[in-house]
This record gives sequence, C-alpha cells and structure tokens, in this order.
Amino acid sequence: MAGFAFGSSQPLRFEFTNETEVIITHGLGYDPIVYVKSDGKLAFASIEYPSQTTVRVLFQNSTSGFILIR
Repeated sequence: MAGFAFGSSQPLRFEFTNETEVIITHGLGYDPIVYVKSDGKLAFASIEYPSQTTVRVLFQNSTSGFILIR
C-alpha cells in the first residue's frame, strides 16, 4: 500500500474529532500541502489559506481523523 513520502523531515500532524472545521496555525510561512485522512482513507475537504501561517479545513459533515501538512 502506498504511503506519504515527504523527504527527510516529517509532516506536521493534527488530530481532530467530530469537527466540521479545523483551523491550524502552523508557522511555516507559506501555503503548505494538506492531506486529510479519516477512517484510514484520504478525506474530501475544502482547504483555505487565510494567511501564510494558517490553514482552515472545512468538512461537509462532522468528521474525525488527522491532517498532515508539509
């Protein structure tokens, strides 16, 4: 099974439970790549970048899982 390859450093991981919106302050200084996983699969989400240090992830329904950003 394929996994995520991010080079030599690990992605930032943020877990969430029963959310329709997750706001992450990451401090990277750029708009990162965002992966959302729920139930072991990639999940559909709307991704917004309010600033170069913040990511807003929106779900149509309450969702649990984790977000990887790089």
